[in-house]
Amino acid sequence: MAEPTPLSVELDIFSGQPNPSWTLAERDAAEFMRRVEGLPETEREFAPPGLGYRGFLISGLPETTSCRVFGGIVACSGAAGERRFEDTRGTEQWLLDQAEQRGWPVP
Repeated sequence: MAEPTPLSVELDIFSGQPNPSWTLAERDAAEFMRRVEGLPETEREFAPPGLGYRGFLISGLPETTSCRVFGGIVACSGAAGERRFEDTRGTEQWLLDQAEQRGWPVP
């Protein structure tokens, strides 16, 4: 059986310099998956601002290129296009807490 791909998180906050990023520990990756699996789909617009905090970019997920978490929406892109989900389980706040624990508080 193949090892699961680690999930990478990028805090999309800076312009003109590298964004902070980290790899989720196995337990945190499982928690992330628990939070996003089965979320209700939404048609709400997903438009992070051009500057400042723009949410989180998650990569390494099965069957998706990446997911972006911002403004109460989890938007995932893959071979079938983009799908948007309501963040009803506090995924964005959980990621904000993770960033703060690593010394990257978001105003």
